Amino acid sequence: MHQKRNQAKSLPGITHYHQKLNTAQQYDYIIAGAGCAGLSLAMHIIQSGKFTDKKILLIDKSEKKQNDRTWCFWETQPGLFESIIYRRWGSAWFHSNSFSKKLELAPYEYKLVRGIDFYEYCFRIIRQQPHFDIVFDDILSIETKQHSAVLQTSTRQLIFSTAYYLKSL
Repeated sequence: MHQKRNQAKSLPGITHYHQKLNTAQQYDYIIAGAGCAGLSLAMHIIQSGKFTDKKILLIDKSEKKQNDRTWCFWETQPGLFESIIYRRWGSAWFHSNSFSKKLELAPYEYKLVRGIDFYEYCFRIIRQQPHFDIVFDDILSIETKQHSAVLQTSTRQLIFSTAYYLKSL
């Protein structure tokens, strides 16, 4: 059974915090960047159910509280982000100087997700996972060593080491 992690009220940007500031924290995986790629990866890791015994850190400089972009994509069936689809198209018009026709896109559907909906949805699910930690801080460096990678943040007090890191910045 997982223990509930303590909230760090005195440290800006730290969502979950385990140890004292001067000690390195070990993670099995670090996802550097909470944009579309990083959050999608985190969601697929959660959905797979294969990483519940792994300690995972998601780190980004921003808390993603603005609707700063949209993402569009094609799918042939309901997907992982179906509940937050803002708009979808099953047909599209093609126009040229001599031709105009409405085209059916089946079996595809073109879908649009608003950034703010995506961020809120992903962070809500990720925060429910006891094996995930979230940190909002600037990454100063990522150094790969023989058996680990070390990530240092702008607080200069937190060094995270891991066997694997995934950079989506």
